[in-house]
Amino acid sequence: MPTGITHPVTKEKAANIPDALRKAEELSEETNGFPKGISTEPQLWDEVFKKEVFEMPFLLFPLITEIHGISYPADTKVTPFGTEYSVERVITKSISSIRSDISVWIRSRIFHFECEIDTEADITKRVYEYDSQAALTYAIRGSERIPYLLRFPYSAVLFLAPDAIVADHLACELRMQVYNTNPQVRTKTHEKCIEYAIPALKVQSYSLQEIREKRLLILIPFTPIRFRATLLSHKRKKEQMEEDNNNHDSAKLELTNYFHEIILILDEAVETGYISECNRKDILAMLRKAMIRVFHNDEYLLEVVNHMTAPILELERETIVRQNKELAEKNSKLAKKNSELAEKNSELAEMYTKLEKKDAEIQRLLSIIEEGGKSHDSTYIRT
Repeated sequence: MPTGITHPVTKEKAANIPDALRKAEELSEETNGFPKGISTEPQLWDEVFKKEVFEMPFLLFPLITEIHGISYPADTKVTPFGTEYSVERVITKSISSIRSDISVWIRSRIFHFECEIDTEADITKRVYEYDSQAALTYAIRGSERIPYLLRFPYSAVLFLAPDAIVADHLACELRMQVYNTNPQVRTKTHEKCIEYAIPALKVQSYSLQEIREKRLLILIPFTPIRFRATLLSHKRKKEQMEEDNNNHDSAKLELTNYFHEIILILDEAVETGYISECNRKDILAMLRKAMIRVFHNDEYLLEVVNHMTAPILELERETIVRQNKELAEKNSKLAKKNSELAEKNSELAEMYTKLEKKDAEIQRLLSIIEEGGKSHDSTYIRT
């Protein structure tokens, strides 16, 4: 597997960079390492997670087992649903929209996930706001005495940063006024305290070996973020003019070993039938986008990333898609030419019709002239 060259890229060497690398470098310079249509880092990680859930929903099951201890068969239906809610602010009375990251129905349960690249103080309050809106929106009809059942989602926050300092769960206390219907009780209403707790999963605390053993493949596109400590060290050595080939080789070795281990994990998952070759390709495509973002400021390591991850083989599925696309384009061009030819044939037919009419008119006039000449000759003879 290609892993790049041993010297950093300079402007003089830019002409020798492969097209895939040059395009990725142009992408990094123009969009700060973000794919087209994405402008912020939180948006990138949210979109990666959504893409995984929408395209490979079965990858959620090991994550749910890890967080909540609930297991599902691999063929269980997963139904994503809308995550935007309109709420009225108490102080301003204005109506605003709130949007959570991912919410899905699995059987009779709602599972809600938030991806956080930064440690946010208000994340617990924000998740509670999402969960309460989901509970209200999907309230279940109850009995005559209790008309509605409000079921809160099974929520969790995925902290992506390697230095995320958070507890194993986030919590806040809900103090609710509960009315007691027992006529023997003098004080009818009393305060009840409920701890609202949300599991916090620290993604970078999982080694690649743990990800393999627990089949947490859904976390793979987020794992390049753990290299930010390496990048910081690399940057400091550059600033201190201490950079040398040994430093380059060490960073490159760490990165290539990491990527090779990812390849082994995915290959094993394909061999055991847990994922398809198509799933493997999709995960690697998302991993590539993540790595370009993480390494976009380091010229040397970005080149290593691109040599490792740039597609160099065309899979059968991709060949068929490409050939079908080329065939469709050829058919489209052929149809256009046929249409143009038909239009020209129509114009020619119209011209032929006009010529036939003119020929008929000429023949009629010639007939009249000929008849007129014969009549004149007869008159002359009689005279």
